[in-house]
Amino acid sequence: ERPQLESGALLFAVAGLGFRAATAPRLSSEVLPPTSQWPALLPIMWGLAIVLYWPALWLGYLSDDFILVQHATAWRLGPVAPQLFRPLPLAVWSVLLHVGAGAVGIHALSVVLHGTNAYLTARIVRAWVPGLWWPILAGLVVLNSPLAPEAVAWGAGVFDVASTTC
Repeated sequence: ERPQLESGALLFAVAGLGFRAATAPRLSSEVLPPTSQWPALLPIMWGLAIVLYWPALWLGYLSDDFILVQHATAWRLGPVAPQLFRPLPLAVWSVLLHVGAGAVGIHALSVVLHGTNAYLTARIVRAWVPGLWWPILAGLVVLNSPLAPEAVAWGAGVFDVASTTC
């Protein structure tokens, strides 16, 4: 089931980070390479995300999206339900909806954020693994295999991808 998969993935990531921290040699003060070495990678990841998830742009609203769109259209950024208080994504939705982006814009936001997460993964891996291709491969793995595809294809999934980006 999905909660077990997510819990397993989280435990796997924590174990991997723990192993890395325990076995890593002490690094110099220059841990991350300069951003200028990868100026085109972010737009490339965005483009690949849009190409890969192009069909998701045309899904329209699904399930919870309808109530979230009502709240965003009315600029009601408070809690939608007691357990659902996410004002930043709703504020972005409000702006998108008021400029006429509609469902396609809502889906595009999630897809672009997912591409950003793939880029950020490549940047993190670049600090751990020497070479050019391993970090890019890590970013492509994230881009091609979200743990739950609805985070990219479902409008309400913006909460998940935005949290990951932040």
